[in-house]
Amino acid sequence: MSCGNAIYAGSFNPFHAGHLNIIQRAEKYFDKITILIAVNPNKNYVVSALERKNQIESIISKLKWRNSTPKVDILGKDEFIADYAANNECKTIIKGLRNGEDLESEMSQEYYNKTINPWLETMYFSTDPNMKYLSSSAVRKFTAMEEFDFIRYMKKVNFMKDLSIEDNEAYLKTIYKSYKNG
Repeated sequence: MSCGNAIYAGSFNPFHAGHLNIIQRAEKYFDKITILIAVNPNKNYVVSALERKNQIESIISKLKWRNSTPKVDILGKDEFIADYAANNECKTIIKGLRNGEDLESEMSQEYYNKTINPWLETMYFSTDPNMKYLSSSAVRKFTAMEEFDFIRYMKKVNFMKDLSIEDNEAYLKTIYKSYKNG
């Protein structure tokens, strides 16, 4: 079954195992997925969108994909996700949900996207129960620890099972260095 092209949009500040899980589960339904880094004006970013893009691409490049390797792109400053979707032949936005609060927020975004682009649909994926409390903000908070402890704990709660132990550790070191002083 193929549903065309899709977008998985988020700030990915930083990208973590929960994000990857949603993409891997959604991948079987789409010909192509674009991971779209959107900038939320209500958030403070320690790491630039370009650096986040590079971090995500380093993970994506190490994995085997059923269909095509996801593309990683950055949403333009004055561009709406709905317009990006129309300009890139995407009919679906993928969203992950951890709880009812996420659902409320995502449904609000769905309303605006659908109003701007009536052909755009949103497909929701429930978070893997083992990752229900994993969030980018939690990962950033763990960077207050020393690097050794950060990596030790993150390997328990933010382990990307389809990456080697070495690749997981390298990514966690990158995250730690990028967010430590933020």
